Parts: sequence; C-alpha cells; structure tokens
Amino acid sequence: MADDLGKLYRGLEGAVNEKTHKLQHANQSLQVLYKSSQELTATRISHENFRAILSYIHSVEGITAVELQVTEVEARLGLRMKESSMVTLNA
Repeated sequence: MADDLGKLYRGLEGAVNEKTHKLQHANQSLQVLYKSSQELTATRISHENFRAILSYIHSVEGITAVELQVTEVEARLGLRMKESSMVTLNA
C-alpha cells in the first residue's frame, strides 16, 4: 500500500511540475506581448522599436530569425500592398 501511495504521489508531483512549467511559459509569453504593446504605443514606431521588441523575444524565446510583414490597404483603389523583410538576430 505504501508503494502505491508513493507512485501516486510521484505521479502527482510530476503533473504539478509540468503544469507549473507550462504556466511559467505562458506568463513569459504574456510579458512579451505586454512589453511589445508598450513599446509600440509609448513611442513613435521606428526601426529601433522593432529591434528592441525582436531582441526581447529572442532573449525570452530563443528565436533567431523573424519575418516581419507590413501590410497596407489602399481603400479607394481596392489595392493591397505587402512588404516583407527578414530580420536575423545574432545569438
């Protein structure tokens, strides 16, 4: 009986650790979104803003390359223009 309780306890402990890890990652993702939102709304949008956001994402997520797409819609002509560029961050 003690062995069964030990197995159940270890299983529960493993599940709690896994859930804690997932919650910590979700919290980091929310922090990235919040900081990015602040960076984009607090100042005039510039290349430096995007570089700061990408550097922060790199530090949290370990991402080394990002494709940034800027889309503008020209309402009166019904045209859609898309500009795409690849930004590589040095690890």
